Amino acid sequence: MLGLEKFCSSFKKFENLQKLNLNNNKLCIDEDKDPRPLRDLLLAVSHNLVELQLAENSIADPDLIDYVLPAVKEMKKLKHLNLSRNPLFRLGICSLFFGMQESDICLKSFNLTGSQLKDDGLEELLPLVVKMPSIKNLNLTACKLTEKSAASFV
Repeated sequence: MLGLEKFCSSFKKFENLQKLNLNNNKLCIDEDKDPRPLRDLLLAVSHNLVELQLAENSIADPDLIDYVLPAVKEMKKLKHLNLSRNPLFRLGICSLFFGMQESDICLKSFNLTGSQLKDDGLEELLPLVVKMPSIKNLNLTACKLTEKSAASFV
């Protein structure tokens, strides 16, 4: 993550940055590298960020909970979050939602395409989504859901 460490000080200068797209990179791909620079970079731009794109990286549950969530909790203006095609499971996704609720974030769209949510994760996630009425778009494409999940929506 040496690259992110270099960019962090530069990103602090982007006081008006509203959209950040870090899709299709190699964030959190190497377990031996410290993911704190990702957290620090996200914190540096958190004050005005409206849209955060982190799709197609290697962000797993521990990274999401320990490094992404603390930054997202500071993104009070965040409306759109894309975490699609990351190896995320129920624990990380639900922890993120719970953390956003604690921080009064009014997310409008959340993309989890290709996550490992599965039926049991959806059962746990839906009550959290209901408590966040600002959500207008929840993308659960290819989240390994079955017909059992349909009952959760009723």
